[in-house]
Amino acid sequence: MEQQVPEKAKKKLSNFETNFDKVSSEAFAKASIKPKQKLYVAGPWFDERANALMQMVKELFRQYDSVSAWEPYFPMDHTQESPSLTFVDNVNQISSCEAILALISRKDVGTAFEIGLAKGLGRKIYLLTLDETDYNSVTNIMLAYSTMYRIQLKDLWKFIIGKTSYEDLIQIPDTWENKE
Repeated sequence: MEQQVPEKAKKKLSNFETNFDKVSSEAFAKASIKPKQKLYVAGPWFDERANALMQMVKELFRQYDSVSAWEPYFPMDHTQESPSLTFVDNVNQISSCEAILALISRKDVGTAFEIGLAKGLGRKIYLLTLDETDYNSVTNIMLAYSTMYRIQLKDLWKFIIGKTSYEDLIQIPDTWENKE
């Protein structure tokens, strides 16, 4: 003889299953999806070499998008109707980002301004170079010491997915040699 479940019990069980499904799916979503942090990507792109580097950085962010810790903002993709509107947009973007990634393999006053603004606003600053030899040439002390987060292009993928370790960071000796 089959035992029948009373209607009142069926309703409670149904509510439990519905609530459990809702609560567990919300908990899973919160645990597995961490919101991406907004990242302003500064750097020159006005000559062939600098543009090639910027395009490489953009491509790496595209390739790792599904596992990226960052939502990158590339100013070169958001030029406004006039230079003054572009300036205002860039300043607003830096003001609203959590961090800035600055490509500094060549000197660029615009990038230096963006780093200074980000530093003044208390944003985390990451300096990106082709490799550690970029610091062997004359390095501006204001840029070199604006942050301790200095990474090489070969480690950019780790940065993108949020797995940069202390060992990945370039250490700059605190001496006057090769500093301006």
